[in-house]
Amino acid sequence: MAGELLRVRSAFAAGDPLFLDQLFACRDHAGLATFAEAFYGDLRPWARQQLRAYVLDGCDRPHHRPLVKRLFKAAERDEDDALLGLFLVAFDRMVRHELALQRRYVWRERTWKKVPVPVRTGGYPGRLAASWQGPKAKWRVVPRFSLATRQYLRRRALRYFRKLGRRDPARFRAALAEALPLYEDADLGQGTDLVDSWSLLQLLYYDSPVLRWDARGIDVRRGRSLAELEPAPMHADVWREQLPLVLELIGRARSRFVRRTFIRWARAEYALADLDLEALLPLLRSPHPEVQLFAVQQLRKARGLQGLAAAEWLRLLRLEDAMVLQTAAGLAREHVRPDRVSLEEAVELACLRPAPVAELGLAWVREKVDASTPLAPLLPLRHAEAPPVREEAARWLCERVLAAGDTSALRELIDARHADVRALALPLLEAPPFADATALWAALAESPYPEVRELLLRHLDARRSALDPTSVRHLWATTLLGVHRGSRSKRVALKQIADRVIAGEGELLPLLALSLRSVRAPERRAALAAITRAALARPAFRADVEAAVPELGLPAAEEARP
Repeated sequence: MAGELLRVRSAFAAGDPLFLDQLFACRDHAGLATFAEAFYGDLRPWARQQLRAYVLDGCDRPHHRPLVKRLFKAAERDEDDALLGLFLVAFDRMVRHELALQRRYVWRERTWKKVPVPVRTGGYPGRLAASWQGPKAKWRVVPRFSLATRQYLRRRALRYFRKLGRRDPARFRAALAEALPLYEDADLGQGTDLVDSWSLLQLLYYDSPVLRWDARGIDVRRGRSLAELEPAPMHADVWREQLPLVLELIGRARSRFVRRTFIRWARAEYALADLDLEALLPLLRSPHPEVQLFAVQQLRKARGLQGLAAAEWLRLLRLEDAMVLQTAAGLAREHVRPDRVSLEEAVELACLRPAPVAELGLAWVREKVDASTPLAPLLPLRHAEAPPVREEAARWLCERVLAAGDTSALRELIDARHADVRALALPLLEAPPFADATALWAALAESPYPEVRELLLRHLDARRSALDPTSVRHLWATTLLGVHRGSRSKRVALKQIADRVIAGEGELLPLLALSLRSVRAPERRAALAAITRAALARPAFRADVEAAVPELGLPAAEEARP
């Protein structure tokens, strides 16, 4: 035991990063009491940080009762509001219950029934924490605080702040503005946790007619429910005329219960019209939906709305809450001109899932685009997540692709992952100049989508019979049909393509690449040998072959020599 305390003191004096771990592991009940004054009195910033972390750990480690008591008394003696606020939160977490069905006699019904009863959890001792040990009447040392002591500690911590509120409202307000945000959702996960948070409920609902207080805890008055709670904070006058502080607290609170309580308090007590935009911006950036919604609702009436930067509007339009987005999209439509947003940002908004935002983004895109705008920045619209917006964007893109005759853009639309975009793009293949774009039709043979391959086959069947058997188009149609249907004519077509490519018909190189991938290795050896010899003999032809068929892996000229 003495060795443990010695290691703790050495680590504390040296500022060791492992100090807290060693302190938490220490079980020297009497020795820890002697460490309290040194721990509390050290004014190094690192030491104060370690003290805060120790208190927020919960003050419930086995054998740490003397250290916790002496630290708390020292903070009371010096009126250390900040540290006492941490103790307030830690002590509030010490008592926890959960509802369990137990057999009880219900007097009003004159019968035994299983009813939900609060059962203490956490493994700490009950109200009679000590037990009798023999004739010498000595009490054994209990490692953890008993239930009675836990209830006393939270009452005593709250008593300090209740008196402080009468004596010095400004200090009371400042201390709670730092302590209340420390409550977390994990502390108030269920209804019993909320009722067990004795100090928190008194601070926020001290004058509420729904709750009944006694020394042991809180109960809901007969005939009332927690759903009826309305904010009625302790020393309510302290919070009036303090809207900026309340808004800051709403933004920093980690617990949804605390956030919602102060939001309701702000709506009931303050005139929220004509708020300064600067006060709302931190709330608009909050990750919590209820805070975002509150801020957006006030945004409509805020001062300085016209001057809000486009980047802030775009950030608002990327939030996730549906109600927030609907309001934000309407306000952005009113106050943001399209020239304040780049084309890339407008396209990104149009591709988002929420329909109000996507509709606004597409409207901005269409206003920013003219006849000279290239198609490439607009093609991401084919992936828009909102179906109505995606359909409208796809129709508009098809019109521009047809007007521009851009085969690469049409291929992007045909390869889109959404079936409705492909359905709008496929009919364009029958229109000029796409009907005769052999490279585009060849690419369709490798599409993973069955409706694209079926259109290709129907088109080839209809056109092959009308083409001159010696023409390049007939060769394209025959090869593509053979590739897709597994025809035995693939080997013959591959030889014809290789011969014509060597003869100088470079437009057949894409078809050569497709044919080489569709036959087995023994069947493509002759074509590969002929192409390789021609490529090694003609450097210009070699460059074309390597660009069209990179997987061919032609050897260097010196390696090919005998």
